[in-house]
Amino acid sequence: MLQLLVWEPLAAAPGASLDEIRAAVEQAGESLYEPVVVGWAVIGTVLAAAVLAGALARRFSAHQTLVLHLALLVLAAPSYLFVSFGPGMALGDTFVTSGSYPPWGTLLYFVSLVAFAVLVPASMLAARRPRA
Repeated sequence: MLQLLVWEPLAAAPGASLDEIRAAVEQAGESLYEPVVVGWAVIGTVLAAAVLAGALARRFSAHQTLVLHLALLVLAAPSYLFVSFGPGMALGDTFVTSGSYPPWGTLLYFVSLVAFAVLVPASMLAARRPRA
């Protein structure tokens, strides 16, 4: 959320304050889609907390908890790409820029890729385990 609503706008318009950036985006007829970005962050947090609560209540085994959290991390990258499109286009159209400047989006893609690399064998192991 900070990446999309704070760091990215500040990098797109160096020297401008967040209020000045928001005003320029609105004046250009664009939007940073704050409700969508905040909603995305809340949904991800709630899903992760639900998995944690299920694990603490012993509704999930340790292996199920691992697989569910890895799946959430894998889904983080495509959902971030989807949610960042609107704010990125708004900044690009307003300030005639392209690309992402802060490195945190790239870090999220890397973490999602590693999570996928671990999730595949972890899921295969779960499928091979005998059911009790």
